[in-house]
Amino acid sequence: MRILHVTDAAAAGVLASVTALAREQAANTSVDEVRFGYTPRPDSPPHESIVAGMGEGVDVLRWSTTPRTALLGLMRGLLRELRRDEADVIHLHSSRAGFLGRLIASVTPPKAHIVYSPHGFAFNRTDFTDLQGSMFLRMERWALHGGTDLILVSDSEAALASSNLPQARTAVLPNVVDTAKFSPPAADAPAQSAILNIVHLGRISAQKQPELFTEIAARANSAHPGRFSFTWIGEGDRQLLQSSGQRNAEVEIEITGWLDAEGIRVQLSQASVLLFTSFGEGMPISLLEAASMGIPAVGSDVVGVRDLITEGSNGFLFRTVAEAVAALERLLDTEVRTELGAAARTRAVNEHGRTGLAERSLAVYRSFLATTAATTATVTTAPSVNAHPVEHMSTDDAESRS
Repeated sequence: MRILHVTDAAAAGVLASVTALAREQAANTSVDEVRFGYTPRPDSPPHESIVAGMGEGVDVLRWSTTPRTALLGLMRGLLRELRRDEADVIHLHSSRAGFLGRLIASVTPPKAHIVYSPHGFAFNRTDFTDLQGSMFLRMERWALHGGTDLILVSDSEAALASSNLPQARTAVLPNVVDTAKFSPPAADAPAQSAILNIVHLGRISAQKQPELFTEIAARANSAHPGRFSFTWIGEGDRQLLQSSGQRNAEVEIEITGWLDAEGIRVQLSQASVLLFTSFGEGMPISLLEAASMGIPAVGSDVVGVRDLITEGSNGFLFRTVAEAVAALERLLDTEVRTELGAAARTRAVNEHGRTGLAERSLAVYRSFLATTAATTATVTTAPSVNAHPVEHMSTDDAESRS
């Protein structure tokens, strides 16, 4: 099988998710070729870092050299690849790549099978207006003309797809983490300070609600002076966080800037709690990396996050600032923090390790391919986008059908 992954969101969680998938597939003996076509964002790591992360088995194609030409580069790259028909499966990642790729495919259908992973639907983000959300939903529905097969990264994201895009065929392929690399610090590591280091991991963007992170930090710091420190691990629009900080001058938030996987691991090894304030996700890699290192999380109760946090078991969910602050207060207790962190690590290892990722993904591809072939063979006209042979398929279901 020849696979092409495509995204314009080559940064943060999407890049980590695609990198893990592409690397594992490239190492699988039933895969002949894996390529990765991308365009950079302002917060994307250097091209050399992306190539190194993908590994020698993945051919990396950079379709633009700067974010300014990213959209044009994405369109040209997609047009070229869809016309060349050198892939058996083209896996589109992120909303823009998913829409443009399927738009082109609806006009000039390729031989390659198109699948799409949004990694968080834009129409579900509460930082957009109702009009914007409605527009994004209409775009997702229209794009089904170019490909109805969606691979979602969490059950809640799949449920969202089923309720809003009933014509789509869906499968769930949860995100994974390198649980060997992201492991708790050694037992003989220096004891943590009495000051709890509260971190957010991800790009600084409106989606992550940096102003909410700052407000929670300010409230917690006011209630418990000197008990917390706050760090944002990542890069992005620093003004969003710094402007928030100016409104809450009593709290200081350190910003690390972009870090590679090793840099993230080092920062997390010094963290006590992950405070995750996103508007909405697919399934955040940040939470998986923290959980794998035995760090409990306090996360917003939204799609993708609620799949990873079980209230009071491996962390806490919140809907209000007061609830988030109360959760941080509970985690001041070392015993509570240790117990929840251990549960987070166990769940990450048992449910989100990389082992078997390639086989699970290939089983989903084959199931979609087989269903499409069967549908084509039994009708004399092209299948309608209303065809829905796979209502909601887990990866276990896909393996049993492949």
